[in-house]
Amino acid sequence: MKLLIFIMSIIYFSAFGQQTECLNDPVIFTHFKSPIELPVKVLNDNKAITQHTGLKLLVNPDKYVNYDYSVRGVSLKLINLSDSVLNEKISCFDVKLICQLKDIDGNWINIEHPIKDPTCGWSIRYFDLKLNIGDYIEMVAPCYTGSEKVQMRYLLTLKDIEISSNEFEGLINKGLLN
Repeated sequence: MKLLIFIMSIIYFSAFGQQTECLNDPVIFTHFKSPIELPVKVLNDNKAITQHTGLKLLVNPDKYVNYDYSVRGVSLKLINLSDSVLNEKISCFDVKLICQLKDIDGNWINIEHPIKDPTCGWSIRYFDLKLNIGDYIEMVAPCYTGSEKVQMRYLLTLKDIEISSNEFEGLINKGLLN
């Protein structure tokens, strides 16, 4: 019986106990899932409002979460710090979240490709996004590691709205600079 439990434990941990890692590839990553999971869970942080500055995309590069079963990610928040409600019917094709790095000339370049055929799960193509003042949604994007230190940010596109995250120092594979 103990042997059976031991064997079952090994099978379980080899299948489900896999470690996630940040991306360290010299090739551009192509997203395979939407950055927004449905149903959209809207949270509120009225304490975050010190002034009305519009929509903000905040990334915490030190807070790791799972992007997928083998890819580690970072947590992002889209928070409404404007003086009005954001109320949009959004297609999954309208949502793109891309990691960018600043090159030596100060230009932002994409190091990811957006998802090719988003479905938002369960074949839902449209969803309502309503963010009252102080409301936010959480998103996940892949994180990066490597030997090259760069300035990074994420760029979120919602329909015709583009929002850049806060900039942060990160590491990437040197091959992404070519």
